[in-house]
Amino acid sequence: MDASFVHPSYKTLGRTTSFFTVPSISGAQAVAASLGGALFGQEYAGPGFKVRNGCDPEGNVLQVRENTP
Repeated sequence: MDASFVHPSYKTLGRTTSFFTVPSISGAQAVAASLGGALFGQEYAGPGFKVRNGCDPEGNVLQVRENTP
């Protein structure tokens, strides 16, 4: 699965995205894939965390965040 499966409503204004704090983005990627979802795109760093976008099996967009020192 890749970004082409993202739900069409994500591409409109006014969208919301849920995020989940996880112990490990690489671990979250493995779990997402095993459940039919995916993480895609590059990883981004913010102040005290890193993030990556993904989607569930229905194409709903989400974000996973891992705290960093």
